[in-house]
Amino acid sequence: MKSDINIILSGYSGEGIQFMGYHLSYILYINNYYIKTYNNIPSEILSPTKTITDLSEFIIRFSNKKINSYFNFKNNIFLFTNYISFKKNLIYIKYYSILILDFNDIELKKILKSNILNKIKYKYIYYLNSKKKINIKLKIKYNILEINRLKNSFYIGFLLYLLNLSINTSKKFLKKKLIHKKKLFLLNYRLLKLGYKIGKKNKILKINLLKNKLKSNITNQLINGNLGITLGLIFSSIKYNKGIFYSSYPITPSTSINYYLKKNLKYIKSLKIFDAEDEISAINTSIGASLYNKYIGVVSTSGPGMSLIQESLGLAVVYEIPLIIINVQRVGPSTGYPTKIEQSDLMQAIYGRHGEAPIPVFAIYKISNIIKLISFIFKLSFKLQTPIIILSDISISNNYSLSKKLKYYNIKINNIKIKKKLVNNINKDKCIGGLVTDINNHYNIIKKRQSKINYILNYKKINYLFNIDKYGKILIISWGSTYEIIIESINKLIKKKYKIGYIHFICLYPIQYELIENNYYKFKKIVVFELNNKQLYYIIKSYSNINLNLFYYNKMNGQSFTISEIVKYIKKIY
Repeated sequence: MKSDINIILSGYSGEGIQFMGYHLSYILYINNYYIKTYNNIPSEILSPTKTITDLSEFIIRFSNKKINSYFNFKNNIFLFTNYISFKKNLIYIKYYSILILDFNDIELKKILKSNILNKIKYKYIYYLNSKKKINIKLKIKYNILEINRLKNSFYIGFLLYLLNLSINTSKKFLKKKLIHKKKLFLLNYRLLKLGYKIGKKNKILKINLLKNKLKSNITNQLINGNLGITLGLIFSSIKYNKGIFYSSYPITPSTSINYYLKKNLKYIKSLKIFDAEDEISAINTSIGASLYNKYIGVVSTSGPGMSLIQESLGLAVVYEIPLIIINVQRVGPSTGYPTKIEQSDLMQAIYGRHGEAPIPVFAIYKISNIIKLISFIFKLSFKLQTPIIILSDISISNNYSLSKKLKYYNIKINNIKIKKKLVNNINKDKCIGGLVTDINNHYNIIKKRQSKINYILNYKKINYLFNIDKYGKILIISWGSTYEIIIESINKLIKKKYKIGYIHFICLYPIQYELIENNYYKFKKIVVFELNNKQLYYIIKSYSNINLNLFYYNKMNGQSFTISEIVKYIKKIY
């Protein structure tokens, strides 16, 4: 009986691994399991090099109990469509793993002749050759692209038999996705049944899954981060009776927010979507919309676009304009690797503008909390008459998890009272519009502007998450999407009697530094975990008026942390 399983799908870019991962995730969601996913997308589609960097991977963790992170390193089912995928994941193949290999004849001979399979421990191994099976059974000639698109239904059928799940849910999923392509649906459905039949014919050992404690997932929905941001905006618009003027220029990985908003137009009448010609146009049109208090301007972008909108953000600060800027971070600088994770825009978000122009900065930390966080930020932007930056990242944007369903017809409307400008901070003469040259006036404006933003420090519950024992040895500090993987790592260590506390910041500016200052003496070491070159680490050091025994653990290879590396590092410095 299994209650916590990982499914790892790995193949070359262009083989439909991401769609197959979502397909399987949806089936598990309908079967009432808790789900966390993680994907690794190469930056090129159908790269001719066929190297380890060209692999597309999708990890699904599902359980009958609530889970924090996407990978538990046990009860693994691997599906590899090539030898390079197999070789890359060797370190994760344990004695309890099930291997499903779909190699071509050359790769299959290579692995069978080598000693690799004798060196690793696995529970079961199944050899498939879907290309041959598809061609023989259906008697149709395919080019490589067509085989890649079709064989995934074959894999799903085989996996559903292995997991002892019905193919009916998959049939409904395919029918919905291919509603206008009846022949293609029938072909995929035949392949789905073929994969299931081959599992049955070869008497593959089924996995006896524990049923979920949830009677039904009817109150939950399966969403990724960008869809969560969209739903949060829609919910907030209805709740606070404010329209949304959404403006953006396409840039990976934020583009799908635009797509999801257009898809959900029926739920919100007061939504305007403007496809801008560049990021400068996007931010300025949103500022114009926000000047009319019935709307709030919303802009989504990524790191390079964030650089372009900074000058206009200074204008929004000066004129005290409510505005939401969503930065879905990726590797930088410039184009970088648009499909890889990095938390490298923190300094830019806090300090990126000309002059003293403070803007609140929040970071999304888990998918299930996005709607609530967006709602708070939406209201706060009007309350303080200020732009607010929301930092997401490619891990949050693309990965799937469960979140509570929204009932739009049941949302209680709360009108936001629009206050007068809090600072009145223009260095202009009210009567003649001329420049005020009194430098003390400028100084007073700066102080008032900062004081207004510091008001956020009063919202302690939304600013951070923490668990600090009376005394311990290590205090972990983190922010953004690393939250869930760090929490699971800490829980594993606490079970082994390690004394560890944590602070996870949701609001990065203004930062609740007093929390560190009031608790640092309880711990021998403080470690800052982040996916950049120590940006939060340096910010904490700059705020510090005391001698902190501060360490850092950072990563900049386009991948998130893993439980094993966090646990290993903590044990090392404990």
